[in-house]
Amino acid sequence: KEIEKQRELNAEFDKLSNELDILKKDNEALKKPIDLKIQDSKKDRIKEDQKSAVNELEKEQNSNNNTNSNASEKQKSAAQKMKEMSEELGESSSGESGGSSVAEDAEMLRQILDNLIIFSFKQEALFDKLSAKGEQDASQYSETVRDQNELRGLFEHVDDSLFALSLRQAELSEFVNEQITEVFFFFFFF
Repeated sequence: KEIEKQRELNAEFDKLSNELDILKKDNEALKKPIDLKIQDSKKDRIKEDQKSAVNELEKEQNSNNNTNSNASEKQKSAAQKMKEMSEELGESSSGESGGSSVAEDAEMLRQILDNLIIFSFKQEALFDKLSAKGEQDASQYSETVRDQNELRGLFEHVDDSLFALSLRQAELSEFVNEQITEVFFFFFFF
């Protein structure tokens, strides 16, 4: 019974180990990979401890000895190594670059927001100017088009800054990129 439980645990860890390998490959394919701190040597030692635990359980079962001390030690050792590995992965995903990076990103975000507010006011002023002209002289529209192209250039700077921020903060990247795409759609096609 204990041998079967240990084998199930071994199979689960093998599955997890394979998923970690896939994660590692996917991470390496990123433009800016995250330091995941996955140590293959630690995974190998965990597998060895688990196999040793199964072997000890089989030996103890064959000798009809009910003291599972060696198997228990191997299981505890594997569990401790898994816990350490989990903590290392947690540290690498939550605080990859440390506090200074978060402060830099917050400052970058403040600058982006300032630029967006300026952009928004200029866009609104241009819209009001265009609305006030009504059906007036068509030659004045060339100035409006020129102003709109200037605003489009300003927005591209904001877009570039947001994209750079999304590369630094992986958890933001999908959301930021979706929102930028949506803004571009409305900005350029309406």
